[in-house]
Amino acid sequence: MRHDSHNASSRRRTKPFGLGWHSEARNGGYQWSNAGTLAGSSAAWLVRTPDGSTLAVLFNSLPVNVDAFFIDLLSRLEHLLRIITAWPEIDLFG
Repeated sequence: MRHDSHNASSRRRTKPFGLGWHSEARNGGYQWSNAGTLAGSSAAWLVRTPDGSTLAVLFNSLPVNVDAFFIDLLSRLEHLLRIITAWPEIDLFG
């Protein structure tokens, strides 16, 4: 893993970045995440937390203010991941 000083759009990076994933030390482990959008089209966010929880969200359209949307959405989703203390032990989709 390396710490890049910029990405493809030349914006400064503040977190370690490796093979397309952002990596951040948290709670004695690392949280890996990746996000992406296609202008006027779709968006995705994937995260794996230090405790092994994994979350993926996908959208087939984007709001006008994408940055504000993601800032609000990701902070809410990260909060939900932090407050969940127990997950079902059965396959809810099987």
